[in-house]
Amino acid sequence: NPSPSPSNPSPSSSPSPSPSPSPSAGADPNPSPPPPPEPYLINLIDSPGHIDFSSDVGTATRLCDGAIVVVDVIEGVCIQTQAVLRQAWRERIAPLLVLNKIDRLAGELQLSPPEAHARLRRVVENVNAVCAALIANEEMEQQHADEGGEGAAAGEGGGVTTFKALWEFDPVKGNVVFASAFDGFGFGLVRFARLWSRKLGLKPQVLRQTLWGDFTMNSKTKKCLRIGPQNADAPTMFSTMVLQPIWAIYDAAGVGGDQAAGGGDGGGGAGGGGNADGNNDEDEDMYS
Repeated sequence: NPSPSPSNPSPSSSPSPSPSPSPSAGADPNPSPPPPPEPYLINLIDSPGHIDFSSDVGTATRLCDGAIVVVDVIEGVCIQTQAVLRQAWRERIAPLLVLNKIDRLAGELQLSPPEAHARLRRVVENVNAVCAALIANEEMEQQHADEGGEGAAAGEGGGVTTFKALWEFDPVKGNVVFASAFDGFGFGLVRFARLWSRKLGLKPQVLRQTLWGDFTMNSKTKKCLRIGPQNADAPTMFSTMVLQPIWAIYDAAGVGGDQAAGGGDGGGGAGGGGNADGNNDEDEDMYS
């Protein structure tokens, strides 16, 4: 029914301080939930262990909106890794880097969290070196082709620069995923930044900026400190706050060695005992 008019007053004379909208006012009494996020269709268009299908891969790549480049952290950057990166760059596709098989770092290689972090950083650096070479080679070719044309060089605009920035892999930027396809998990820095922000009372943005680089966490003051000459032996936040909890799970499951949860020579037995600095109780409370 329409709202009461002055000629047809409402039976209740006391006005409501904040009347709720009626169905006649256009409001939906049972609003539908927001639509789910748009799903992604992932096609496997190139994988190791087959004969050369470069022409088919090139055709399929042109139909893709993006590319997920999976790198084995044990084998690192291989010839085929360089080939798929070159193909994606040629087709102007924004890539996402997935560092797979991190479970093998704890189980097969039995690396400590600091050692595993150092290896992951080397893989990211090697991939970025390949991407930088692709960009440099194309820029050199363009300079030779446009040697006399200033207009062509000036016509690049900011779009090309923005696209080139997408080809610098950095976990802080959110274009690197750490995964174990065998164990069925994958994560980025954003997820761990949100988890630790609730426990430490820090902003997720701050943790996201410090979880990957040369930063360490003071477990007493809960402050992020940059690693320098005065604390060169301090463990990085990525090794203690990201890898060490995962290593502890592997250690509890019987995967990996004594270094898995202990983080180095100070590690305990199967239960993943203490650290070399003797702050066992404090660290256990921090990582619980």
